[in-house]
Amino acid sequence: MFKKTKIRLTIINSVVFILLIGILSLIIYSYTNNRLYKEVDQSLLWNINRIQNSDNPNRLPISNRDPRVLMIMWDENKKVVNPMPGINAIVLQDELKYPKIINEIYNDKIGDMNYRTISIQGETNRGKITLQILRNIDSEKDLLDTLLIILIVGWVLGSALAIVAGYILAGRALVPITNAWQKQQEFVSDASHEIRTPLTVIQSRLELLLREPNASIEEKAQDFSIMLKENRRLSKLVASLLTLARSDSGQIQLNKKVFSLNELLEEVTSHFTEIISFQNKELLLTIKGTYFHFGDQERLHQLLVILIDNAMKFTNENDTIEISCEQVKNHFLIKVIDSGVGINEENLPRIFDRFFQEDASRTSENGIGLGLSIAKWIVEEHGGKIKVQSKKGEGTSFEITLPVHSSLKG
Repeated sequence: MFKKTKIRLTIINSVVFILLIGILSLIIYSYTNNRLYKEVDQSLLWNINRIQNSDNPNRLPISNRDPRVLMIMWDENKKVVNPMPGINAIVLQDELKYPKIINEIYNDKIGDMNYRTISIQGETNRGKITLQILRNIDSEKDLLDTLLIILIVGWVLGSALAIVAGYILAGRALVPITNAWQKQQEFVSDASHEIRTPLTVIQSRLELLLREPNASIEEKAQDFSIMLKENRRLSKLVASLLTLARSDSGQIQLNKKVFSLNELLEEVTSHFTEIISFQNKELLLTIKGTYFHFGDQERLHQLLVILIDNAMKFTNENDTIEISCEQVKNHFLIKVIDSGVGINEENLPRIFDRFFQEDASRTSENGIGLGLSIAKWIVEEHGGKIKVQSKKGEGTSFEITLPVHSSLKG
């Protein structure tokens, strides 16, 4: 499914890298080209200024110490009037060309040699003349040609590496997407299974009732009880799924306000007092101060119910459930500790995964495996963290840290 996406990402990444390499190569070549020709142009302009500022305009200083520079004078008939000594050793006389442009610098080729040239016109005792100054740029041209070859080879090799890098980056970019897709598929599969189970039970019980239409309600009380139990389980599952779906899409807005954390803890634990006593277990609440918190009271109530209910499911008779709350620096620390069956160490990283259930011993109470996922979401929405510590056969400890609101500090 993600093969086409990976190819598309590879192409995009490769094109971006190739363009960047190409742009960088172009910048390097342009900078070097401009830098080299700037020095040549300065040399040409220096010679022009030297001639224009000469004390005797009728006698042009056409000699030059730089062997790479030629000065050629043309008359009105476009003929050379000052053949320099030894010029034929450099270029043939008939290869010289009258300047194409006056007062502008441009590149020209004479024979096999490359020149950068500028020309000016003036009046002398010989009449109107055109003075052309040429600077040999073969060395600069060779350097630029070599640089161009290096950049082209580098661009080709860089493009090949860019394709490989693009493929690797595309694969890495798809890892979280693939993982999210797999989790979504597992979530849908698990949700379908969890929904189908109670529906199947209800359907089978209804079919049994239809086979005995004359039976009394009293005779079929067990069937009605089972259907009611499965219906409640299904309602709870749908509500949990709706909460998670809305949380994933960011549709749930927390109703935050300042409330007493002490009152919340006492209220939640009081709801479990009777059933705890009935199961011959002990519930202890320790609050080390008077605390107020800025948050969604209903969601935090739900969080505590999930954790205490989870502890009750996996503790045995005469076990203890301890709930404590204290302020540590700028955080509230809430702990829910039980002395129950515990969790295998290898399963701890997955304990907050949706629909995760360790084994039969932890699913005997018909849990659906969504409570801790919702608990984690509630904590994170409040800017806090939740972590679990457990050892098989020795119990489990959930620690929640919630930040103290700035208005409540001190």
